[in-house]
Amino acid sequence: MNRRKPEFQTIDLSIWPMVDPLALSLEKREAFEKMCRAIGSYVAGKAVRVIRRPRQICLQK
Repeated sequence: MNRRKPEFQTIDLSIWPMVDPLALSLEKREAFEKMCRAIGSYVAGKAVRVIRRPRQICLQK
């Protein structure tokens, strides 16, 4: 069951601003790319608990 708000079900990543990952330090680039993959997975409909595990993402900073 998908409990996401309707506005989160229609996210269009193609209109988001682009970032040049090569402008980031290696450490920041790895973190940025990990978050991009997580966001892509979320938009594709995967559950947050499924996304968090393999990507080792802490959503509560």
